[in-house]
Amino acid sequence: PVVLIALAVLAGMAAGGLVGAATGFLKARMHLHEVIVAIMLNYIVRFFTSYLLNGSLREDGSMIAQSPSFGQENMMTALIPKTQLTTAFILAIIAAVVVYFIFRFTRFGYEIRTVGENIEASRAAGVNVWLTSIVSMGLAGAMSGLCGVTEVLGKSGKFIDGFSPGYGFTGIAVAFLGNNNPLGVVAASLLFGIIDAGSTKMSYVAGVSTSMIGVIQGLVILFVSTPSLVTFWKKRRVK
Repeated sequence: PVVLIALAVLAGMAAGGLVGAATGFLKARMHLHEVIVAIMLNYIVRFFTSYLLNGSLREDGSMIAQSPSFGQENMMTALIPKTQLTTAFILAIIAAVVVYFIFRFTRFGYEIRTVGENIEASRAAGVNVWLTSIVSMGLAGAMSGLCGVTEVLGKSGKFIDGFSPGYGFTGIAVAFLGNNNPLGVVAASLLFGIIDAGSTKMSYVAGVSTSMIGVIQGLVILFVSTPSLVTFWKKRRVK
């Protein structure tokens, strides 16, 4: 089980990294907007996996498109019995710490931040913008692949077609709320996760629609972004 999980994590990160690197390549080579390219690639990858799950990877006799079960013995270990909190949480913390270390204490992390803030200035400083864009997007894709693997091996135990309700888009909001700081992202993730986990019980205990969770999350982002919006508006007035 340890070898299987390790190989699955590496394979998932490699696949995600490949998609991310492709996005970075198109950004660096053709100056295409990375957000638009990534969203469009999402559909390509999404329907490709759907094709596999409806074909060669489909579980025999299953009414829905899903892979055969990996087996309980090959699942990530639950940290708390009878919950979905598994060792995937530990992997997430480790990943956040590693990314934070790269960003803050390595030359490559400095180059990523420089390219992200000002491409022309980083190019003038001798930074290889082309390579940095590809590798940084590949790193981001690898983190996304890690997320997918932990969802499959930590929760369902099988690859179910369309298992993600939009985790990537939630990730954008979490990254913004965490101020693009890996450690801040951990705190923001816990906040969004706790809110989302409480939505089901809130609906049948208090009779409040689960759609209210989206409203609350949107208000949190709005209130956090308000100071930046006010600063931007003041600068515009000064100009």
